[in-house]
Amino acid sequence: MTRMAGLHRTLLNFPVQLGLWMAFVFAALLWIFPTQLEAAGFEITILKSSDLKAYNDAIDGFKATSPGSAIFAEYDLLGDLERGKQLAKRIRTSESSLVVAVGLKAALAAKLEIDHIPILYMMILDPFKHHLTAGNMTGVLLEIPSDRQFKVMRSFLPSLHRIGMLYDPEKTSSKLKEAEIRAPVQDFQVRGFPVMSEKDIPQQLRALLSESEALWLIPDPTVLTDESIRFILESAVAKQVPVIAFSTEFT
Repeated sequence: MTRMAGLHRTLLNFPVQLGLWMAFVFAALLWIFPTQLEAAGFEITILKSSDLKAYNDAIDGFKATSPGSAIFAEYDLLGDLERGKQLAKRIRTSESSLVVAVGLKAALAAKLEIDHIPILYMMILDPFKHHLTAGNMTGVLLEIPSDRQFKVMRSFLPSLHRIGMLYDPEKTSSKLKEAEIRAPVQDFQVRGFPVMSEKDIPQQLRALLSESEALWLIPDPTVLTDESIRFILESAVAKQVPVIAFSTEFT
């Protein structure tokens, strides 16, 4: 099984690029919350989901583009959401002017426990799926261009050509269309298998696994649910079809 967690480290000068985006969002926050963020020596609290190199690289990029007067405090959930909620409660009573939530669990913990401090999230593929839309939250969507993903796929799958993709036409048809255009550059053919609801998954997955040499999972909330993901992965393993997907750390 091929997994593409950390794909961004291979494809992008990621700390710098993400840092620039975060600096842009930070400037917007200065406009929205000027009182909290303009004070000299203001404190920025970083809450990260776990000690992944990808997260640490992103944090380094953010720090590199932050104002020199910023004072940083950093907390690690160690992959534990309950620990994150306790840390977020502590942050809630601190003097922090801004919370930077790195990874999904950190963002969820911050959302649940912090409602009066601006929260900036990053390293999350689908923030809307998890309703990270509170009035004090904003962030940067983690999205890797499909042509760069295909380049990495080719390095891992040198002899494969037919890639199948489960998708909801109402939600991710644009991703399929882009993939169909970009894939031939790396000598891939992408075929979409439409899933209108979770009950469509078994039939479409069987068709995909019989007609494709690899399964490419994209962040689609109709396709990827807590109930479906295990079934999809086990079915692919049983058919010995490689799965290309992001780590659940990012989704």
